[in-house]
Amino acid sequence: MVSKPFTSGFGTVSRCQVVLKNEIFISIKLFTPVHLKRGVMDKMLYRTTMGLTIGGTLYCLMALYIAAQPRKPQ
Repeated sequence: MVSKPFTSGFGTVSRCQVVLKNEIFISIKLFTPVHLKRGVMDKMLYRTTMGLTIGGTLYCLMALYIAAQPRKPQ
């Protein structure tokens, strides 16, 4: 007869502990960013994308600032 690993008692793991451990593992696995899961190419792609995003945001803010300045009469 096969013993049940989820029986309550001393020396066994409760069902709640196993479910909690599995949920933590799944949440870590699902919510870990891709650039931390894989290799060097993913890290480079992530950093390039973030750099272009931040650079584009700064450029956009600079263009809005320049456009908001009053023009000098000639």
